[in-house]
Amino acid sequence: MTGPTMLNGRKLAAWFQSTGRTPAIPVPILRLARYYVSEGRAEGVRGDLAFAQSVVETGYFGFVGSMVKPENYNYAG
Repeated sequence: MTGPTMLNGRKLAAWFQSTGRTPAIPVPILRLARYYVSEGRAEGVRGDLAFAQSVVETGYFGFVGSMVKPENYNYAG
């Protein structure tokens, strides 16, 4: 999962919004997607894939049935 990000934050957020899901997170989805891209770039990790993995791990940032709460900022499940 190393290398350059292929999708920018705006594209990631647009995809997420197209799913019709409502994330239970304390920041707008566009801001979160941009964080993944910028932090991924800083660490040499594909931020777009890290974002997608977080979507899987958190149930589209819904945290249903999870011990982890959105305010814990643990988006890796």
